[in-house]
Amino acid sequence: MIRYCLMFLPCLLLAACSLGNDKSNDFGAGVVSAVKSSVAARQAAPAPNVAVQMTRAQLNGITEPLIRTKTEKTGQISLLYIAQRNGNTQVWFAPDRVSFTLRAGLIVQTKGLGDDIYATDAPAVSALLERRGGTGPTRRIIRRLDGANAQNVHVFDCTLTDRGPDSVTVLGTIFSARHYEEACSNAEQSFANDYWIDAKSVLRASRQWIGEDYGTLFMERLID
Repeated sequence: MIRYCLMFLPCLLLAACSLGNDKSNDFGAGVVSAVKSSVAARQAAPAPNVAVQMTRAQLNGITEPLIRTKTEKTGQISLLYIAQRNGNTQVWFAPDRVSFTLRAGLIVQTKGLGDDIYATDAPAVSALLERRGGTGPTRRIIRRLDGANAQNVHVFDCTLTDRGPDSVTVLGTIFSARHYEEACSNAEQSFANDYWIDAKSVLRASRQWIGEDYGTLFMERLID
């Protein structure tokens, strides 16, 4: 069973930190409001020294789609909400003004990280996540912009493998899922991405490599 160590979220708002244990709905609403307010003001959320252990009950009544992420190399944990939609492509924002563009759950663009992804072409993974493709050898092309606004193109040879039935625990809820692995390499780099697709065809959890500076981004879909 896959279990993520993403049980602690930095407090996004001092007011949210002060709520009592019996006000779970207020807590959840405060967290979502804090994320949106920080993004709208184009300001990073306060950098508190308190971590709040989230539970499923604390998000009861929240209908906003939410994703929680943890960056491998920095350990930063963020809560993301959808700011823009275009079909199955969604732009998700974090309080620190970083954004991730996801296509059916696949990270295709990042902004605000520094060494950002300008575009990602991973046709086999896209087809898999959209339930219209299978596994096997494939390629992944990642385009980045340098300081002169020129594109650096990175091509990887990959193999997409079905690892079989698995389960993933997200905020105390166990989801039955199917685990897929995408192993990629070129002459300079190698990495492996993991995708857990649940019984509702939702990408419930994933590990996706976003670059040398940050490593892998762990993602959990908290609310659909």
